Amino acid sequence: MKILGIDPGTRPGFALLADGRVVYAGRKAPPGVEVDVVAVERPVPNPKAHRDRVISQGITVGALAMLVPAAERCIVPVAAWRGQLWPGSKGQESKTIVLERLRTLWHELVGGTPPESPDVLEAFGLAVAVHRMPVDKRRALRRI
Repeated sequence: MKILGIDPGTRPGFALLADGRVVYAGRKAPPGVEVDVVAVERPVPNPKAHRDRVISQGITVGALAMLVPAAERCIVPVAAWRGQLWPGSKGQESKTIVLERLRTLWHELVGGTPPESPDVLEAFGLAVAVHRMPVDKRRALRRI
């Protein structure tokens, strides 16, 4: 199964897993691929954000989800993917703790030096979490 994880930050990050192995991690969508699942992280709502910013984030998430042909597309809340990787997590850990955990996970699964970009690391974590999710749980996520 091929899963493309996308972190839709200010500078998006992409990670492609094929049968649980990382085959791509970077700032641009992998060229010329077709995947089984595109999983995009749902941005955490900011109650102080201007309405236009919220709309812009929604458009960005939708556009990123449509970049690559896929059989299934889903929007994954932060708490869902972090909870899948680290049971008991509610998705409220600091960015520093999450990135350190993701670097450790990268070393365990991939070896070598993890990507420097926090967005690429989070896309990697999202893709691994979706790969590990039971099918029914993944299908219950909001679809695009």
